[in-house]
Amino acid sequence: MSIVDYLGAVKLGRRCYQEAVLRGQYPYLPALDTVLSYAEVASEVSLGVVDIPLSRIVGTKTEGRTNAFASNFMPLLSDRSEFASKWASLYDYQVSQGIQDPIEVYEFMNRFYVLEGNKRVSVMKYLGAYSIHGNVTRLIPKKRGDSKENRLYYEFMEFYQVALNCDIWFSREGSYRKLLKLMGKRPDEEWSDGDHEVFNSAYGRFVQAFQKFGGDKLNMTCSDAFLMYVEIFGYDTVSHQTEKEMGVSLHKIEKEIKLAASGSPVELVESPEEAEETARKPMILNWLKAVEPDQLKLGFIHTKTAETSSWTYAHELGRMHLDEIYGGRPAPLIRPILRSRWRKLLRRPLVPAAT
Repeated sequence: MSIVDYLGAVKLGRRCYQEAVLRGQYPYLPALDTVLSYAEVASEVSLGVVDIPLSRIVGTKTEGRTNAFASNFMPLLSDRSEFASKWASLYDYQVSQGIQDPIEVYEFMNRFYVLEGNKRVSVMKYLGAYSIHGNVTRLIPKKRGDSKENRLYYEFMEFYQVALNCDIWFSREGSYRKLLKLMGKRPDEEWSDGDHEVFNSAYGRFVQAFQKFGGDKLNMTCSDAFLMYVEIFGYDTVSHQTEKEMGVSLHKIEKEIKLAASGSPVELVESPEEAEETARKPMILNWLKAVEPDQLKLGFIHTKTAETSSWTYAHELGRMHLDEIYGGRPAPLIRPILRSRWRKLLRRPLVPAAT
């Protein structure tokens, strides 16, 4: 039995446990029963056996096994325990033959909680698998208009009715219908087997490319990034791209993605080449060209002269470039203002001289 691999999983679990404690977070798996004590469930629906992304499996149904795992589903118990022996046996079985039996899972708000099969999930996560088969019971919360997450979940359920996909999770309302429109689908149009195959394959490649791009460090879901990516490049193109091609294209629109992750509005362009060219231009120039000259008043504030500071000298070059842009047209005065103390400067109004 592969106790060595169990010890490797325990190492990952204890590291996750310690990091959670340092951040003041709960270090074990969350239990759905605890979550439901603060929520209202409207109904239960059986979804049958579903291919569940392991990233969406976040906890257990009851509190019985929570302390056996860290929050990343890696084990915490001693390698001499019966638990360790069973975990190692499951690992060997998965490597040699593959686990086939579906786990028993509850889904709430597109998060999955395991009723039976916690060790199987742990083994599959340790092996880096993408998904696992599970017999799913969906718990539908009462609809509330005052909760954004609740509204997003109801939009997700509409999407699931036609796409049968639980991997897509957006953080912005209206995104599901927007994705369907970009795919050329009506909101109520059920997907064919071919639609499922093409979409799941393309999205799976994008997930890998986005992770290598460093997407897990951005304040956006992978689905948010995928929607933006499809909007720029087109679904037909995206569905035929390789993972490597996606990686290259992601770097072309890196600034746009980071702007979107920060919550700033992003202006989409007609082609990736245009996006790449726009990214090369200084943002201040793009902004200046969008403003009428007689509406704009600019001033450059320096604490040193261009002769004594390379920083000031570089800004002087920029100022002269702006003078060239506005040459021959009515334009505001762009002049350096030299002051040694900011407070004195702020007390005095800046009165542009006539050009």
